[in-house]
Amino acid sequence: MPRSCAAPAGVAFAGVLALLVGFYAVYAKMRATAGVQGVVGFLFVEVAYLLQACKVTWELFLYPVIARYPETAFLLRDAIIKNDPAVLAFRISASVTILIGIVLFCLSLYRSTIYPKPAAVLIFAGALVYALGPAISVFVSIFGIFTFAVGCMLLGVRLLR
Repeated sequence: MPRSCAAPAGVAFAGVLALLVGFYAVYAKMRATAGVQGVVGFLFVEVAYLLQACKVTWELFLYPVIARYPETAFLLRDAIIKNDPAVLAFRISASVTILIGIVLFCLSLYRSTIYPKPAAVLIFAGALVYALGPAISVFVSIFGIFTFAVGCMLLGVRLLR
């Protein structure tokens, strides 16, 4: 993989790790009032972002090695890895966990008296737009990431108070 591809994957990896820590900090502050929905949402979000870190790790370390050698490049070029049943099951379970986690966690954030309601709405909307974006345009996905980030920044501002 050329350096131009590795840099975004490295940034994504750092972002996912920061989200793992950030969602823990957010949950820790509202734990007493989050209820079962908040606990389940938090656990699903944490598992989802752990799985996301795994996917980004593939992009950083495995795919470049596979792509470097002509005798193995077909695994990526012909989508052999992407369409493998085990990889497909992993990708589906990662998507389902992030969906469940974001929905439940955002509902808990919205109900919370600690965090601003717009943060929950922006995080949910950003995640939804990011998920649907690739079917429309990469720019839609980028807008989703930006919206998600603004929601997370609102949480961060509240955490720092």
